[in-house]
Amino acid sequence: MSLIESIPRYFYAATLAIDQDGGLLLASSRERILTWGLTFCIIALISLILWQLKIAKRTSCGVFFATLLIPLLVIPSLKHEQIHVTEDQIFIRSGYWFYPITDIIDLSGLEHIRQEVKPFALAKLIGKEDIIWNIHHKDGQENVLDLNGFFTDHRKTVAVYLRDHGQTVNFLPYLDCMAEC
Repeated sequence: MSLIESIPRYFYAATLAIDQDGGLLLASSRERILTWGLTFCIIALISLILWQLKIAKRTSCGVFFATLLIPLLVIPSLKHEQIHVTEDQIFIRSGYWFYPITDIIDLSGLEHIRQEVKPFALAKLIGKEDIIWNIHHKDGQENVLDLNGFFTDHRKTVAVYLRDHGQTVNFLPYLDCMAEC
């Protein structure tokens, strides 16, 4: 894997830990925060140089002020983003630092989890798929969890943890093969 190919993975890098109760904890890693900070520094520096050289002066000034959103919104939000998975629940903390979002998904009485992938494309040129988990309980109740970007990139880790703790996850065929092979 070349350096250029490995760079995008740092934008969603996470630390993995098992707590005293055996739960899985995924949180933003130091590399992820440093990658966003470095991105801010590079874009801000380039836009300031272009502004000083009077090359695309309005655009470079606008880009500079737009990149200020990275240290003001993105980096503080990354510091508190985490996923905590136990046998009984999935606890997701995300959102902006000034408007945090907490989702708690109850896993007691879980029958299975089914993944649904909805393709997303902007003008059929670019886009990332939207991933939804349909969580089915034995009593017929169904929860729908629209995965954020951080959870999407680490959903296989969560699925392996749940599978190893006796839950049924119906979207990763290689997980079944690992148990049988």
